[in-house]
Order: sequence, then C-alpha cells, then structure tokens
Amino acid sequence: MLLSAVIAATASSFATAEIAWNENLRSAHAKAQAENKLLLLHFYSDNCVWCDRLEAGAFKAPIVDAALTEHYIPVKIHAGKNPQLVEMFQVKAFPTDVIVTTNGKTVSHTVSPQAADRYVAMLQSAVPQGMAVPQGIQATASPTQNLAAETPAEAPKPNHAPAPQVTAAPASANLAGQFAGGAKGILAGARTDGMTLGMPAQMTEESLPEPSKEALAASASEPQSDSVTESPSPENTTGKPDQPGLAMEGFCAVTVIKEDRWVEGRPDFGVVHLGKLYLFASADAMETFLADPVTYTPVLNEIDVVRFFEERRIVPGKREWGLKDPTHNRMFFFADEAAMNHFWDEHHRYTDAAIKVMNKAVKDANPGT
Repeated sequence: MLLSAVIAATASSFATAEIAWNENLRSAHAKAQAENKLLLLHFYSDNCVWCDRLEAGAFKAPIVDAALTEHYIPVKIHAGKNPQLVEMFQVKAFPTDVIVTTNGKTVSHTVSPQAADRYVAMLQSAVPQGMAVPQGIQATASPTQNLAAETPAEAPKPNHAPAPQVTAAPASANLAGQFAGGAKGILAGARTDGMTLGMPAQMTEESLPEPSKEALAASASEPQSDSVTESPSPENTTGKPDQPGLAMEGFCAVTVIKEDRWVEGRPDFGVVHLGKLYLFASADAMETFLADPVTYTPVLNEIDVVRFFEERRIVPGKREWGLKDPTHNRMFFFADEAAMNHFWDEHHRYTDAAIKVMNKAVKDANPGT
C-alpha cells in the first residue's frame, strides 16, 4: 500500500498536460462565443527553436493547461499555412500569442513567454475583471520578469536615434567587381573608420545593464577592466584597400526582419554599410534597406551583446545563434547558444543599452549626419 502511494506521488510530480488545441478558427470562435471565453491565437512556424522549446516546456505544464481551460479557447496557427492571418494580426516573430475577444478586439499581442509561470501570468493579465482566476494556478512574477503582462496590445514603436543619412554613391563611384565573388556594392554614408565601442566612457553608468550574478560569479577571480577589449586586427601589408566583411553571412537583412526568413542575398544587390557588405534578395529589398538602414542592421554590428556587457569583450556573433528581440524587433547575434539563451531570458536588460551604444558609435564616426 505504501509502495503504491509512493509510485502515485512520484507519477503526479512528473505529470504533463496536453493542451486541447483547435485548428479551425471559425469553429473556435463559435465555441468561445458559446462558452463566453477569450480566444488565444498561438502562431508558430517550422524550424523555430523557440516554438519547439515551448512545446516541450511550458505547454506540458499543468498550470498552463489549467489557465487555458478556465478562460480560453486555444487555437494553434501555422504561419506558413495561414499567411493572411499572420498579416492580419501583424505577427513579426515566432512564437507569438495574440489574445482576442469574440468581438475581434485584441487584448494582448506578445512573443510567447518560455517559462510556464510567465505564460500563466500573460494569460491572467488578459482576463477581464470579473472573471475569476482558478485556484492553484496563481503565478507570481516580478515587474521585470512579467514582460508579457506589461506589453500593450499594440507596442509603441521604438524611439531610435535618427538614422545616419544614407546616400547612394554616383554611378562612377560604383564598386562593381571590387568585392570578393564579383559582388557589386553601393557605398552608404555611414562609415566605421574612427568608430569605437568603448565602454563605459561613452555611456553613463545608469544607461548600462548591471552584470548578472552569474557573470559576476564567473569573473570574480579574474582581473576587471572598464575598457572593452578586442583582438588586434592583422596589419594590411598588401597596399590594397581593405575589403569589407560580408554582413549576416550573405543573407538578406530585410527578409529576416520583415518576413522571418533567411534568404541568400544576390551579388548584384549590395550595399556597404558600417564597414560591411550587405547583400539583398532583390532590388526592392535593397531600396528598403537604404531608406531605413537602422531597422535592418544587427545591433552592435553583429557583436555578441552578452559578451560585450557582461565580460567587456568584443566577440563576433554567428548567424546560427541570431534572433530578433521582442521589444524593438532588431537582430542580435551571439557567439554561442548559451549567450543567446541568456539574452532571451533577460533581453530587457540589454536591448536599450546596446542600441544606445550602437547609435552613439555610429554618430561619433559620422559627425554632421
């Protein structure tokens, strides 16, 4: 008898839940009307690591299933099969949850929280007053942790510093044939000679994120420095001008931001910006970039922002470990998966500070723009 009780208790501690997803929005809407519930529209896509992690993590948690069952009719929407819904609800990243009433009013629109308690907090924050929250699924989160509860239905556009003025070079100055592989490039006005990412001299201490406890513990035995260190670049002894590096490993920056797709750029659509050669999938994508390069340029020029702030080192990021932040929809690159995961869990600590450092570095290198 005692053994049976122990087995039952052990099994319950590892209990998982299966969310009763709906895939037909019309029938789900009718069900929500009949039961006086909200609609949760969960947008996901293929080859999405965060979608997979959510499925294996929070979506297996009984507290998430209980919170959904009480007040929601959940609908799972595949972005690739439902592009009209993606456009209608302005979904820019995956996974994303949109909470709407049966009257069509958007109550919440946010990138899906990964932790079960944060997901429950997001669900609870959208429940209208008067709807009781079921006992046993209360989630607690600090103001900085509960990002979803603080996200308005339509997030305000980020207050970027003015973009550097980008002007195409005259035809005679076109750089066709000067880049590796025969890529053609248009010179953009933003330069990098003289651009530095010194810290904290450039920025006030108040604007920089405090190093995390984990980073402090890891570096407690190492000598500290206020300056950012960078590996010395090899000296150019050929007498030829340095070739710009390939931005984003040759993939189109515009399609990544606007369509969440990695599309290889074409050599005949190139722009040199901040010392790197950007290639684009089409002439329209290139013109979009030229009109507003800040939106599509990776923050810190593809430098790992976690290593930059936590370790005061300049470490190049990799496309393999790149993602868009849910606040400003800007691309960030990381040196490894650990840094990417750390950023995702605490992105609110890094995004604004990194953008400020980037904007000031560009402005200092391009006076008068």
